[in-house]
Amino acid sequence: MFLTKFRDSINFPELQQIHSVTNDLIIIINNIETRMVGVSEGDPGNPLENPPQVIQTEMGQTIVYEELSRPFHQTPVEDFPPTWISTPN
Repeated sequence: MFLTKFRDSINFPELQQIHSVTNDLIIIINNIETRMVGVSEGDPGNPLENPPQVIQTEMGQTIVYEELSRPFHQTPVEDFPPTWISTPN
């Protein structure tokens, strides 16, 4: 681990805190990605749990996009038609 090389640094506690917070953020992002793939691959209203397209590698979590059967639309979100918003008649 990179951080263990710098235990003798006066800034080690700060480095350790940054490392910890960064790891927490990566975990949150990984969970969001996994849920997004689950929504994409599951039935409407019933997301797939533990989608096989999300794998753990030596470098961290990876999505195998080629294996997505129903990938998300590639249009930027601001260009999406708001079909999910109900409008009053």
